[in-house]
Amino acid sequence: MAAAGSVRVAVELPPEPAPPVAQRAAEVPALEAKLAADKGYQGVWKAPRPDLNAFLTYVSELIAEGGSPGDVAAAARARKVGDAGVTIFLIVARVGRLPDELTRRVLAHLEVIKGEPHLGVWSPPKKGQPAHDFTALAAWLRPGQPGYLRERLAAKKAGPIGWSPIGTKEPPLRPWLSQPGAALTRLALLGPLVRDDCAAVGLEYVEQVGPTGAATGVCDKKAPPKADPKADLPPGTFRTRADYVGASTREKLDKAMEFVVAGDREAFDLYIRTEPGVFLLRGDEVVSLVEVEGLLASRVQVRKRGAVAAFWTVREALVVE
Repeated sequence: MAAAGSVRVAVELPPEPAPPVAQRAAEVPALEAKLAADKGYQGVWKAPRPDLNAFLTYVSELIAEGGSPGDVAAAARARKVGDAGVTIFLIVARVGRLPDELTRRVLAHLEVIKGEPHLGVWSPPKKGQPAHDFTALAAWLRPGQPGYLRERLAAKKAGPIGWSPIGTKEPPLRPWLSQPGAALTRLALLGPLVRDDCAAVGLEYVEQVGPTGAATGVCDKKAPPKADPKADLPPGTFRTRADYVGASTREKLDKAMEFVVAGDREAFDLYIRTEPGVFLLRGDEVVSLVEVEGLLASRVQVRKRGAVAAFWTVREALVVE
């Protein structure tokens, strides 16, 4: 039976983004020559497996996030492949792809390890071992194989490197590699979602019947407990937390939360700037509870002290005064 990551799906995927510094593509031959002369890079392919894992993890994070956690970068530098990783990142930023020689090496390595747990591209954290998670690199090089993207979701849940918080950096070039909502959207293009896909990002699997009568799965926000939703909200007054979204209507709040769940910071910021009645809370504003509705993100309607009009926000935006 074929490994999960080797099942290729024929589907038209969105095109790759334009390289951010394509105007400097003429520099690539010199960068490739620098990589070819890098002794650490040439030696890592014959090094112990943890060393190769550390290198590929570093490259994977650079491609997916435009940077890497400090321990991942430190592990690459300790193995003398930190400079090689940066050189590869500079090449990708100019032409949008890996050097051909590196692509061949990585694809050959994926073939060798595909029979291992998690297709060989990640493993849970191990004391004394460098982080091992190059799922983004594998999914990028094998875009039509859903198995690698599923391993990306699984690795972010149980592996050594979690999802980067939304809004902590510039919007990524490839959101489907760095944001859970975008990864699920991409995975749905490759075939039906399954329960484990939703569970990997903390969502609930729901079957829906389409116009043809066929059932399909979607990932939805987990429903709150059926108990009285006011029970876990203390009575009285609250203070707001800064930078949570507020909206004049439930529908506008839901729309803003759709962008948050999808990890689409650019669309979220645009909606905040352009949609009347949608805003970010300043924090430490005293409000009283008007209504609670336990859907989506446990919506609550509140009114500022001394104000007449109420607005909607999420439960997590309130702290007890």
